[in-house]
Amino acid sequence: MKDRISCICVTHNRVDMLERAISCFQRQTHGDKELVILFENDPVTEQFVTQHPEYDLYTVVQERMPGQMVMEAAQHNEIREGSHVLLRNAEGYLLDATDLKWIEPDTSESGTDPGEVVPSYPFTIETNEDQSFALSLNNQWLVLTSTEDLVLTDDRSQATHFRAQRLLNGQFLISRAAEVPADSDPLTAIGWEKRLGHKRLGHKGRSGDVVFHKVVPAQELTLGMKRNLSIMLAGGDYVCVWDDDDWYDTERLTRQLDFLKYTGKKACSIAYNIFFDTNSGLAYHNLPRVTGQENTLLFERNGAHQYASLNASEDTPMLLSYYNRNQLAVMEDPELYIYNYHKTNTCSSDHFQLIINTSVRLSDSETEQVREILDWHEPVAESFMSS
Repeated sequence: MKDRISCICVTHNRVDMLERAISCFQRQTHGDKELVILFENDPVTEQFVTQHPEYDLYTVVQERMPGQMVMEAAQHNEIREGSHVLLRNAEGYLLDATDLKWIEPDTSESGTDPGEVVPSYPFTIETNEDQSFALSLNNQWLVLTSTEDLVLTDDRSQATHFRAQRLLNGQFLISRAAEVPADSDPLTAIGWEKRLGHKRLGHKGRSGDVVFHKVVPAQELTLGMKRNLSIMLAGGDYVCVWDDDDWYDTERLTRQLDFLKYTGKKACSIAYNIFFDTNSGLAYHNLPRVTGQENTLLFERNGAHQYASLNASEDTPMLLSYYNRNQLAVMEDPELYIYNYHKTNTCSSDHFQLIINTSVRLSDSETEQVREILDWHEPVAESFMSS
């Protein structure tokens, strides 16, 4: 396996902090890398990147909405032999397994909040050798007719072979296998097109590629959906979270990748990191967590787990997904990462107050060192000229 790392960053109107994150990326000792930056409806960032021809700029346009039928899996939302799944149409209606009619989801009054959707997963995936699959129900198989109706058959050979493409919200768009080649581009298959804005001048230096993507969606995208889109746009063998407002040691990529490969796991996080409260000017060590910290994840791109379709805490289900399947390695190198609290973070102030209340405050001299690190970053233009 190769060792190219794609660092993913979703940004919005934070150019000053973004420049520091770019500098940290360019100074990484790991050589083969790219920084994939997404932004949407953000003229400040767009102006910044157009003034820096050393960066690639693409426009990623959602040309059409997902198709008529989507699928959700009960277990980790994965497609594999024996997975139990449900089907929805474009309006979100469930396919009733009793008569194969689209119905509004039922609700339950016991054990759940009023109005909460309680779906069942009546269909079972049966995989084929060509990566397609059939859907079974009580020893019958689902058929999608030429008139787009759904019926059941007792003859396995008449079952429709489906192929699935993962959507940004974690669901799967399913179509007849004959309509979607096995090697089709996942981004194109779910209705997106990547268009070139401008290519960087000259040749890539050791500092790596910095690639901006202006996102033009046809639907509202949550932060989790944007992170999933970043993974789809990444070209590396590994993906590393690279938030625009934090600071990273020059050895972060090298040491996390070495530790991941040493343990043989699928993902790696850092147990605890340095936490800086910009509002009070105080620095801390936050307490170690058995799962490590969500924003420190580095993971294999092939088979990557998905971010939840949320605007905050979207990374916690993903971290727990790796942890619960014993696929997560947790290292204790807090000096690799400074987590920066500045009151425009996506998480609530209550979340950060909880971190502060459970953290160990650093000494005045250590705090001053942290403050100096965050106040400094190599100007991006100078970094490019020297590479």
